[in-house]
Amino acid sequence: MSKLINILGQYQAKLFTLNIIAKNRKDNFAVQKEFLDSLKEPKDDLERMILKNRIQLRHTSFIKVFFNIISYIILPFFLLYVSLRRKPKKIEKTDILYLDCVNLNEVKPVALEEEFPDYKIISYNHNFLLLRSDLKIIFKAIFKYKCPGWLLLRFTMKLSFYRYLIEKYHPKSIAITNELSPTSTGLTFFCEQNNVEHINFMHGEKFYSLEESFVHFHRFYVFDEHYKNNFLSLKASDNTLFIIHTPPNFIINTDRYRKEDNMTDFTYYLSGYSEEEFIGISNIIEKLQKSGYTIKIRPHPRFNNYKLMNKFIPEEIIEDPNTISIEESISSCRHGMSVYSSVLYKCVINNIPIVIDDINYKEEFESLKDKKYIIFSKPFQLLSDII
Repeated sequence: MSKLINILGQYQAKLFTLNIIAKNRKDNFAVQKEFLDSLKEPKDDLERMILKNRIQLRHTSFIKVFFNIISYIILPFFLLYVSLRRKPKKIEKTDILYLDCVNLNEVKPVALEEEFPDYKIISYNHNFLLLRSDLKIIFKAIFKYKCPGWLLLRFTMKLSFYRYLIEKYHPKSIAITNELSPTSTGLTFFCEQNNVEHINFMHGEKFYSLEESFVHFHRFYVFDEHYKNNFLSLKASDNTLFIIHTPPNFIINTDRYRKEDNMTDFTYYLSGYSEEEFIGISNIIEKLQKSGYTIKIRPHPRFNNYKLMNKFIPEEIIEDPNTISIEESISSCRHGMSVYSSVLYKCVINNIPIVIDDINYKEEFESLKDKKYIIFSKPFQLLSDII
């Protein structure tokens, strides 16, 4: 059972979610807003979850049907499997659980350490448990809201995992970094039923994108007032308490991290990895170097394509994120460059001038203006004004 679900999950993540979201984000602002405005206000968080899922899958057809059919077949067997599981015998009480939080040390507010001194960091696993009261929530999603199969299976799995965590750790709060997932809103509903606070930490860059719509957490920590307003315009729940929080490690002591022998005029923070993009960036490198500038290219630490990148980008100017920290990288560049990246926001906070690539990404540049990209509210230069 676990192996089958893992296979489906991996397929969904690699060939399903990422491709669909990339396709969705090509919709311009007007198209996205019109679609969002056409949706009714949800009655509760279960319907909110289903609407978010519908939005994310709005450009799919066959693959959506395939996953729904497979999921409806698997679900009864999963429920039977979980029903045979017993409550954990050993209780380990804690104040808060940090569940698969991306870059936790970067996004976790210091105030939370004082509020919840006793904590545990947990990774998602296959410790599942369901009580009869939980089945009522699942059946409500099925019979009242006609929850699609694949969403229902994912929600049931995560709810079962949350139930296990609640029974084993008796937490006051569960914290995640997962505002993109439709299930996160349904899990807020579940937490509410069990007197557990559901907290989310923003991570990565955000702009007006329907994939981020209909969020609801009891607390949602965001980097800037701009992001709060953006989520609210995307129909975030009025019951979400937004807290403006600049993560401590966003503030960099640039004098401490700067390496004079490693200084460069521009560091390009990659956000795309197609052959077309690398060809364009290769042309930018050539033009900047001919003008006497130095440049480095820094790939994303997790999402990258070194094999393709090495075909177009000289190895000696690639900055390895595994050996050079982001603090050193930002401190050692005179300008941060990208089309969209949360690193640009870090540069702004630390008084490093930023450059937006409007040459390689002409269409995206115009689209990001409409989509309320935060950098357009900050001082910036255009690459087209430099080369």
